[in-house]
Amino acid sequence: MLVALTLVYAANQIDRQLLGILLEPIRHEFRLTDSQLGLLSGLAFGVFYATLGVPFALLADRSNRRNLVSIAIALWSVATGLCGLAANFGQLLFCRAAVGVGESGSLPTSHSMIADLYGREDRATAMGVLSIGANLGVMAAFAGGGLIAAMWGWRAAFLIFSGVGVPLALFVRFGIAEPVRTHRPSTLSPGSSLVAALRHVAKTPALRRLMTAAPIGALGILRISGMVSGLLDPYIRGTTATVGPALSIVIGVGGCLGTVVGGIAADRLGRHDTRWHVWISAIALPLAAIAFCATLLANSYAVALALFLIPAFLGIVYSGPNFALVQGLFPPQMRALGAALYLFAVNLVGLSLGPFMVGVISDALKPDFGNASLRWALIAMSVFWVIGGALYVHTARTLEHDLVAQA
Repeated sequence: MLVALTLVYAANQIDRQLLGILLEPIRHEFRLTDSQLGLLSGLAFGVFYATLGVPFALLADRSNRRNLVSIAIALWSVATGLCGLAANFGQLLFCRAAVGVGESGSLPTSHSMIADLYGREDRATAMGVLSIGANLGVMAAFAGGGLIAAMWGWRAAFLIFSGVGVPLALFVRFGIAEPVRTHRPSTLSPGSSLVAALRHVAKTPALRRLMTAAPIGALGILRISGMVSGLLDPYIRGTTATVGPALSIVIGVGGCLGTVVGGIAADRLGRHDTRWHVWISAIALPLAAIAFCATLLANSYAVALALFLIPAFLGIVYSGPNFALVQGLFPPQMRALGAALYLFAVNLVGLSLGPFMVGVISDALKPDFGNASLRWALIAMSVFWVIGGALYVHTARTLEHDLVAQA
């Protein structure tokens, strides 16, 4: 089941990240500004993805989670295909929002299922394995999307990848079983459950701090789509066909190692001191920011790709430990809802606001920096990784006490 849900996460990321490698041809066809690209790659998707994850999670805590994941896959796959048929910016914006609607039902539900399969002592490792799916999806989206766009255009990339979800949705529905819950489903009404979950966050210091540190640190999630644009900059002279496959390898290798190493390290070090679940992120994120700035300042395409391995690795190590902590800090009957609230905070800031902020800053800097404005906008935004690292240190203060209270 863990392998199946990892593949679902990979498909989720393919359809989410595919736009990143296609931004330049879309920009040229629709004559878009950096702000419009930020709106398209960030807010259009992220707001719906973050917000609708909550009602889907409420449903997941009460119903068959396997079926919910299967339906979500079908929804986002259809919406991805419609992106390839968009005739203008407005239609593409609407279709991206629809992708966010479908994908919002997948990840929190998967977290709840995994939490019923793995105990606290090895849950971070399992979540790290699940997070490999994100990097596999990025690899497929960037490598396949770049090559398909070079041969047949950006629309073909959306249409072809939309077909991945159909067999996967059928496999999830008929190929795996709903895991046995380790708790009784919530008997509260959806509204009461949401209020109860918010009250739980308010009275749990470690959760409050985690849900502040993670969104600030997650502004680094923009590194993927932003890095594509940076490498396509005439200063480095990459192309969609060459950048896509190259980035897929760098992000895939670095990201897969980061998620697995982060999860394993958190479980092993956490046996001696639970605070390592957040200390790992506190150390990694500032180092990732330094490496990311060095990557963007490189004057060689090859050097930039090589340097990017470092932030691709360090910038994602928080994934497994954070996912596991959320499941451990929320009561069992609201695990899916807890994951959705965490993802709401992270995606609303990192996925929605981050790319849009980069676009606005880049447009503001363009009169002075020309084609290099996007590069300097990304460098300016990397400071949030440093701030996020400091906030993770603060999260460690009551972490052990709050985890024991939920055990």
